[in-house]
Amino acid sequence: MCDYRREDPEKGGLGWAKIAGDVAALLNSIDMDDAFLVGHSMGATICTIANAAHGVKAKGMVLIEPILLADDFYRAKITVKDHPLASLAIKRRNYWKNESEAMDYLRSRELFKKWNDEMLELYVSYGMETKEGGGLQLVCKPEMEAGLFMGGAQYNPWPLLPLVSCPVLVVEGEYSDTKNFVDFKRIVSMLTKGSHAGRQGCGASHPYGTAVSSSGSHQRFCENHTLIITEYFLHASSIPSADRTFTRKNKLHNVLTIIIRIIK
Repeated sequence: MCDYRREDPEKGGLGWAKIAGDVAALLNSIDMDDAFLVGHSMGATICTIANAAHGVKAKGMVLIEPILLADDFYRAKITVKDHPLASLAIKRRNYWKNESEAMDYLRSRELFKKWNDEMLELYVSYGMETKEGGGLQLVCKPEMEAGLFMGGAQYNPWPLLPLVSCPVLVVEGEYSDTKNFVDFKRIVSMLTKGSHAGRQGCGASHPYGTAVSSSGSHQRFCENHTLIITEYFLHASSIPSADRTFTRKNKLHNVLTIIIRIIK
C-alpha cells in the first residue's frame, strides 16, 4: 500500500519497522503461522524485519533484491536529496496526456525495457489513475515513494540477519543496479541458512518482467510450502489471483500484502 499511511519524506518518511509490524498484525489476524515469505526490494527487507523483530514465523524466505544499505546510512541524518533512491523517486515524472503517451514513455525507459506489453498495460491500468482535469498520474505519487524509501533509514536491519533461523534464498538480477549500493554477498554471509541465486538477463525489477514469472530456483525453494508474498509494487498496484494469473476485473490500488494459494 503506497498511501495506507502517509508520512512526509522530509520528516523521515514511513518507517519499515512500522510496516513490518502491520504485516505481522495482518498475518496474526488471519491465523497465518509458519508461512513462506517472499519479498522484492523494500518488501524483502520488510519480510526480514517482520520475521526477526516482530515474531512472524516462516518456513523459509525468498528475498529478491533486498534493500540493506551501508551501516553508516542508518547512523547519519540523511535528507531526500542525499538518499540514493528517494532522491530519484521525488523527481519521477507524474503526468501523461493519455494511455498511449504513457505506454510510449514506459517503453522508452531503461527500467522497463524487459517488460512485455501485458505488464506495461497493467502498469498503466493499475499503477496510474485519472488526474483531476484530465490526463494520467501515478497512483503512488513521487512524494509517497520518496517517503517509503526514506523510512528505510529509520531502522538498521543488518543486526537482525543472524536472528533469522529459517532457510533464506537471496536473489539478484544479473544487470541489477541495486548491487551498486547493496552488498548481497554480505547479506547471505550473515544469514544462518542463507543461499544465493542469480537471474541471468534480468535487472532490479525482474519479478515484473512478465505477467507470471517463476524461476527454477524459486520453484525448488518454495516446493510444498504455503506461500505468502509480501510485495510492494513501487510502480504498479495489481493483484495475482489464486490461479496465479492477473485479474483486471477489479482495480485494487494500494496493495502491500498479496496472499497466494498453497503451492503443491
